[in-house]
Amino acid sequence: MNNNIQILYKYLKKKNIDVDYSDFETGISSHPNYPDILSYADTMDMMNIKYSIYNYPDVEDEADQKDLVIFYDQHDTLKFEYVKSQSPNTLKKSLVLVTEEHPMQWSLKFNPKAAFLFVVFMMLVLIGSVFGSLYIPVLSICAIIGIYISYSGLSIELGIESDFSNKFCSSKEEKSSCNSIINSDKKIPVKLGHLSFFFFIQQFFLLAFSAAIPEFYSVFFIGVMLSLPLTLYSLYFQFFIEKKFCTVCLSIIAILYIQILISVLTFNKLQFNLNFNKILLFLIIIAGSGLVTYFISQNVALIERLKKTNNGLIKFYRNFDLFKYSLIKSKRIDFDMENLGIVIGEASPSKPLITMISNPNCKYCKETYKTLWDIYNYEADNLTIQIIFYDKNFTSEGKEIIKNIFHHYINSGGGSTLELLANDYSFFEEKHPIDDELSSEIENHIINQDNFGLSTNFEHSPTLLLNHHVFPENYSRSFLRYFIPDLISDMKKSNNFSL
Repeated sequence: MNNNIQILYKYLKKKNIDVDYSDFETGISSHPNYPDILSYADTMDMMNIKYSIYNYPDVEDEADQKDLVIFYDQHDTLKFEYVKSQSPNTLKKSLVLVTEEHPMQWSLKFNPKAAFLFVVFMMLVLIGSVFGSLYIPVLSICAIIGIYISYSGLSIELGIESDFSNKFCSSKEEKSSCNSIINSDKKIPVKLGHLSFFFFIQQFFLLAFSAAIPEFYSVFFIGVMLSLPLTLYSLYFQFFIEKKFCTVCLSIIAILYIQILISVLTFNKLQFNLNFNKILLFLIIIAGSGLVTYFISQNVALIERLKKTNNGLIKFYRNFDLFKYSLIKSKRIDFDMENLGIVIGEASPSKPLITMISNPNCKYCKETYKTLWDIYNYEADNLTIQIIFYDKNFTSEGKEIIKNIFHHYINSGGGSTLELLANDYSFFEEKHPIDDELSSEIENHIINQDNFGLSTNFEHSPTLLLNHHVFPENYSRSFLRYFIPDLISDMKKSNNFSL
């Protein structure tokens, strides 16, 4: 993971700005200009993050030590760092990024992971209370934590960084240490990430059955004691051979030492009163743990390959020159905008014109309304949006919805109408009284739209036009927001739309 993305993400979180890391990272890394600063700026714009960028010397007196500065190092590599960590010479040549801190909002949200862990914990406490001891639930909780940490080690072995490794290996040097130790050619040829993941899974199930089958606790005890030499080897390898430390590895070792300590303090004697059923169940636990480890490792690798492929496709799709070429080569439909549909914004030859042909009964149009509303919120002064409503089946329900839309449009304007279309479409499905004078004007609008629909013969809703060209079929309509800023800039330079 690019260290700049992580630093910027943590900065936004400290400002109480709610950002999904996966979307944030994908938006930046898939941008055609990545790793240029434009990729970060466009992604924050797309995610509706309010920010400002200044030359640091211009705002030096007002700058907060916890703000971010942006500069190029001696290798011409873009860097994001905190103001307090940089020298005065660096700051003189830097930009400073400032966002307004959002107030902390407390809300109760259902967290599936937390709920699952709570249920598991309560089950273990119940088991422990039934059998008169709490050490099994405590050891089981250690096993669950071990599974979570080991998943990170397994991911690093596969060349993938997990959320856990990103949190614990927060600096570039620490992350390189985790990678260099877990994937080192100098260590014994064993995939320790896979091994520890398998080890903690089978531990959990052995402990779950140990209250009913004491022999399983004996197996657990032997296993955890046999892990001691491996932990000592890991410590020796980290500190004396690689001379680096791995936070993931040290966390796993700490969990094992806690288990060893509890096991030694609570263990009485080995019990091996075995029978066929106990041996069969033990073999099922071992085989099942192995299959789970294999299945997860294979799927994690597959998901990462698909993610990289998807990022490559997004980077291709977000290439403005390719998009513009596809757009201009698509079908062009010329028509007079006057008295046709609802128009939001002032039309101009130097502004992009987005035209949407919509059916009032179209279930798929609502997402496109939301896309247009997002674009309008950021580019209201720089583009024109036109929405034409055409019900090719001429249903009475569709006509009533269109009447309500135009009634609101005439009374409240295009911006308000688009907001309701995007966020509260059901408003137009309700019955609204319309006076005779407005009713006549609305009928004229409907007739104009019907004539337009009949002459152009649109079969599908929604249909998007951009500067009278049909939006290319090989692009998702949601991608429109990526290209609008570039199109606005391109048309301002040339005062028209052409290659």
